[in-house]
Amino acid sequence: MGAASLFLCRVYFNGGFQLLIIAVACVGVIAIFKWHSWSLIDQGLSASVTIITLSLAWWMIGEDGLNWVAIVAFASVFIILAFVLTIYDGRSGVNSAIPTVVFLLAGFWLLVDLGGYTEPANPLLTLAHHWGAFIGPALHVRAGLVPFYDVPLQYGVGPTALIAAACNGPDCWRGTEIFVVGADLLLGVLVLRMALATSYPRNWAWQAAVTVAVFAAAYLWTGSPFVGSNVLACPSNTGLRYVPACIVAYLLFCDKPRCAAVALVPAVLWSPESAFMALSLYGLSETARIGIWPAVARSSIVLVGSYGSLILLHRLTFGVWIEPAAFFEYLLHVPGPLPINPISDAMVLAATLLLGGWLLRHRSDDAATARHDRVVTFLLFAAACVWFGRSHENNICNIMPFIVLVAVRAMDRVPSNDSRMGDIMGFALAASVAALTLSPWRSVPFDRRATTDIRELVNILPSLDPGMDKIRHDLSNPGNLGVADFGRVNFRGPSEQLIWTPMDPGSLWEYVPSARRQVYIRRSSARLRRSGWAIFEASRHYMIKDFAAGYVIKSQRHFVYGSALQDVPNSSYTLICFDPRPDLVSSRVGAACP
Repeated sequence: MGAASLFLCRVYFNGGFQLLIIAVACVGVIAIFKWHSWSLIDQGLSASVTIITLSLAWWMIGEDGLNWVAIVAFASVFIILAFVLTIYDGRSGVNSAIPTVVFLLAGFWLLVDLGGYTEPANPLLTLAHHWGAFIGPALHVRAGLVPFYDVPLQYGVGPTALIAAACNGPDCWRGTEIFVVGADLLLGVLVLRMALATSYPRNWAWQAAVTVAVFAAAYLWTGSPFVGSNVLACPSNTGLRYVPACIVAYLLFCDKPRCAAVALVPAVLWSPESAFMALSLYGLSETARIGIWPAVARSSIVLVGSYGSLILLHRLTFGVWIEPAAFFEYLLHVPGPLPINPISDAMVLAATLLLGGWLLRHRSDDAATARHDRVVTFLLFAAACVWFGRSHENNICNIMPFIVLVAVRAMDRVPSNDSRMGDIMGFALAASVAALTLSPWRSVPFDRRATTDIRELVNILPSLDPGMDKIRHDLSNPGNLGVADFGRVNFRGPSEQLIWTPMDPGSLWEYVPSARRQVYIRRSSARLRRSGWAIFEASRHYMIKDFAAGYVIKSQRHFVYGSALQDVPNSSYTLICFDPRPDLVSSRVGAACP
């Protein structure tokens, strides 16, 4: 109740009481059906949890009000789901295969339908930028740059190696799409299977409601719900980041610790943050099962063996040792670090972690139920590490699958005094799904402009920065020199064929200190030995001095272009051709600057 009061204070000073009044009224409607078994404390706790859950829709705070369509949609979804999860009782078990198949088909349709991205609006911009952060490092590796020495890998070995293997020359878009969609579907199914694994049979309505809640958590909350459902645009928020740890969790959940230990190896090697998530999950779970020292020993063997093998293989393959600073670059310099706002939807995470503690404290006598409770609690704890590094309110939305799992575990109690908590979590799940009706849905799920052709989106990308595209179009580019874009929009030119610099525009280089950028530029210039063009928008001029670490300027021109967008000022650009520094490169590959 204290957390709900803090959130109410925030809403009071920012406006937006309309939504809270509607939410409390919906709780009152359900209370009418439960008056014979509900105390005032139960009603207060349910209303408080509902209010806290609404903080997930953080973008709504300060809004002037809701139209009647949003009010009806929110109230309808909330009341229907809350009724099913807290009142409609039936224990005739049904096969969970049906909701799983429906879940998979709906998820696949949503993910492969790219219609919502077929115009140069925010969803397409988001996709271009975030996919570029995966594609850029893969192209660097394919070009011959040494990972963790010439360049860091923003998302680690696993995603980079998969995408690099799936690229067709410089075109990595189709391969990236396959892995993003596949990882998102796998993550969703693993979470759903754990959510539907209850200690006693549940009826079809309960399974359907939980399936809806998990679907919303996996495919509607993740991404950027404040601009609409665009989960595919943000691979770093979904499967490609969390699947390795989730596979380990699923195997532990199913009481397969040996298989989990085997799955822990690729999870550790996948990326540094994946290693932290998987090791903390595995270590805590095995500590509860076999004790702290055996668990520490097993985790240490996997950690040392995995990274020892990676270091030796890297040395044998590339002839240089992994540089620790390059390996941990993006952990040391987190892109977009943000402080924690304690009265934001951080309350949802805090409350769910406390709920996980309650599950561990009120351990079930059934061994399987107790194991399920601790695995999902430790999984949430492990997944939350990403949020602590970058505490944007939206990053709580991105870990909703694991929050929902813990809430569902609280509902898996036979009727007893403990079942009160399950009823309260039913309201939380209902509110979490209903709050999605408040999203602006600028990228509509199951868009009527359905398309599955990723190349159609790639062809639209140049329109995101027309000034940059005009310079590229007019550039004679003698000798087929590569072109690197550093504009307002972070994405790699879709027509670009050559890698001549490690400063790929898709990577978030601005968060890497200038001294470190210069180290990578100098090393890569000496290894690639290529000249190339670079286009800098005025706000990116600070990068020009970094290029001096590995290149010399041979020609330079300036351009100013008006924007086609209303209220967007003109953009000025600088076009520079760089040659490798002669003290670093004795013989050049390809043509020199004109």
